Amino acid sequence: MKKQRHPFPQMSRKRYRLLDGEWKFKADKENCGEAENWFEGLETEEKILVPFACESVRSGIGCECAPRNIWYEKMLFLSEEEISESVLLWFEGVDYTAKIWINGHFIGIHDGAYTAFSFDIMPYAREGENLLVVKAEDGYRLENPRGKQRWLNKSYSCWYVPTTGIWKSVFLEFTGNIRFEKIKWTPDINTQTLKAELFLNDYRCGLSVILSIFREGREEKFLKSAIGSTYHCITIDLGDAEEEFQVKHWSAETPALYDVKVVLEMDGKPKDEIESYFGFREFCSAKGALTINGAPIYQKLVLYQGYWKDTGLTPPSDEAIEKDLKDIKRMGFNGIRVHQKIESEYFLSCADRLGLYVWCEMPSAHAFNDDMKNKLIAEWSEIVRQKYNHPSIVVWVPFNESWGIRGVRRNKEMQDFADAAYYLTKAYDSMRPVVTNDGWEHVKTDIVTVHNYEQNPERLNRAYCSRESAMSEGNAVRHQKFVFSEGYRYDGQPVIISEYGGIAFMNGLSGDDWGYSAVATEDDFCARFQALCDAIKRIGYVYGYCYTQFSDVWQEKNGLVTMDRKYKVDPAKICKINAEFPAEDIK
Repeated sequence: MKKQRHPFPQMSRKRYRLLDGEWKFKADKENCGEAENWFEGLETEEKILVPFACESVRSGIGCECAPRNIWYEKMLFLSEEEISESVLLWFEGVDYTAKIWINGHFIGIHDGAYTAFSFDIMPYAREGENLLVVKAEDGYRLENPRGKQRWLNKSYSCWYVPTTGIWKSVFLEFTGNIRFEKIKWTPDINTQTLKAELFLNDYRCGLSVILSIFREGREEKFLKSAIGSTYHCITIDLGDAEEEFQVKHWSAETPALYDVKVVLEMDGKPKDEIESYFGFREFCSAKGALTINGAPIYQKLVLYQGYWKDTGLTPPSDEAIEKDLKDIKRMGFNGIRVHQKIESEYFLSCADRLGLYVWCEMPSAHAFNDDMKNKLIAEWSEIVRQKYNHPSIVVWVPFNESWGIRGVRRNKEMQDFADAAYYLTKAYDSMRPVVTNDGWEHVKTDIVTVHNYEQNPERLNRAYCSRESAMSEGNAVRHQKFVFSEGYRYDGQPVIISEYGGIAFMNGLSGDDWGYSAVATEDDFCARFQALCDAIKRIGYVYGYCYTQFSDVWQEKNGLVTMDRKYKVDPAKICKINAEFPAEDIK
């Protein structure tokens, strides 16, 4: 999969090189590769197409029961100019543990399938050919955050084909030995200011930063500031410009973005340059309401799992990502709940640019012990830090349906752990609401969400006709799952039905295929979808819904499109139903 653009539109450098494409590949069924020094070069002619997981057809391997240890090799040619200072080797996603060697030298290890990571390979890089070897270790350990990936040898229910090894882009960046490690943008629509936090890998006397802000290609702000440490913070007033350049707010309807160029200089000479962007927006959950930039917002979300027929969790192309998001908007949804997956930087940047509200949900682990706690918290906190700058992300979701914390309704240890995830998330990001445990058995939460696949519209409506009874301790929402865990009570949060529907077509079901219900024709589907949406919209205190789901996923056949993205229903018909305002005013 060839890409011409930088994989990280939010933090891109001009000097980079994509490493996606053909690599050598070798399975390590006996896990003997390290003992036999495979990192000195793989004795194999087998090839794999990166960044597709080896379970996928597109990878060229296509083994759904892949070995738990696999190896990759790529020969890198580096010029004298490229190795003059620092060479950053980036991996956007490797499932689950990655070990990296350059020219036979071990350079680092990383745990976590959903976070990006990098190493400076300069200590062992040389002019000319350089041997890059990667070992990926995965397994069916339930302590590892794995989302919908199955842990048995066969897919079943809603547990799907695993993802092993490299499944997102790999690339090089060439930069100075003093550089930006991270840049954090915090816009404030009330003060019309931008807080810019710059994190450097090192500090030397004589450092300064030049920051230029652009709107629609026109420079609105330029400033230069001396840097006194590895952390530098600047607050920039954007409200003092001429009237025509007053702050523009980002929303799904008007996704206004500001471009930024940040240059790091030492004694007047450039050391690093970053191109980025941000959006002014405020998404709030307070007093029982959801607002965007101070105005009430009704969330019309669709569940998005991001699987593809021949490529698994990896999208087949940039164009495919954009088509999905444009189709979602075409259907009249204003947002997506990304379910049990962390999408790529490019995906989120498309959502920023096109205008979609994104709920970002941590892929679940499925066992509860100290190992799980350490792994999940480490990866989740890094996800929040890495995705912080995207204006499209409006809600953080650490847990789904009590997965990994199955006893949270009564278990105090699990409740404390879930609450800890809430407060840790807020500590890194005070701007966004947190739904700690989406679906039921809520602990500390900013939004109350419920999952209900009732197919009778009247029964669905009656279940929530009274806020007091619906939020009461004794009201089970589904399969004896209660809205709140013991010891927690409703405290005026806005309410969203964050899973419903799940309607399949009978002619698309066979064998182990399933949906939450089935209809025979497109007209039957539209009638049921209309009735369910209307039932929810009549509930005056509910601030939105999330329909299950955008696309089919393996044996789960309840998508609005098939797994290879063929429409099951005319998008215009879905849009017409979504476009109708709630039948009652939101209270």
